[in-house]
Amino acid sequence: MEELERRQYFRIDDQVRLSWRLLSPAEYGAILARPESERADPCSLVAQFHSISSQAAALLASIRKSQPEVAHYLTLLDKKLDLMGRLIEGANFAEGEGPNAEVNISAGGLAFLSDGPVTTGSHLDLRIILYPSFVCVHPYAEVVYCREEQAGQYRIGAEFSVISEPEREALVRHVMAHQSALRRRARQGEE
Repeated sequence: MEELERRQYFRIDDQVRLSWRLLSPAEYGAILARPESERADPCSLVAQFHSISSQAAALLASIRKSQPEVAHYLTLLDKKLDLMGRLIEGANFAEGEGPNAEVNISAGGLAFLSDGPVTTGSHLDLRIILYPSFVCVHPYAEVVYCREEQAGQYRIGAEFSVISEPEREALVRHVMAHQSALRRRARQGEE
């Protein structure tokens, strides 16, 4: 893919919980052969949940105007569901663990440090938890570069090759929220 296409999404430097593994060509082929509906796992379901919650926010605002008690009840239900989603996702990572990787991330891919080199063109199975929302995304990615940064440390650049639309939307929302928070802090520092 051309450089321009890879750069169509805003990128941020962030701290996330990252786990990854190298896929064999046969494993990656099997993933591509499965319909998207069969690729869903708890991680991607949590991202889908957050996408639905985001879509429901406008409706909730409308309900809040005419029926504040119903809106309050629906808000509480949404919070309960959010907690359940976090509980489900927490099963994939050890309890109490926070970010373990500094990454440069966008809705199109990420770059991270590795203790060893990874061959360009190989494929990765990624699990990424975004903070503070605890949204998890589970994309598959193709390694587009591997550069030695310092002795024993390699910068791996990977482009998402298989990612659900709710997961991509979750990444877009995360990046936008992160950028907004940085702008707010910068304005507060100027005051």
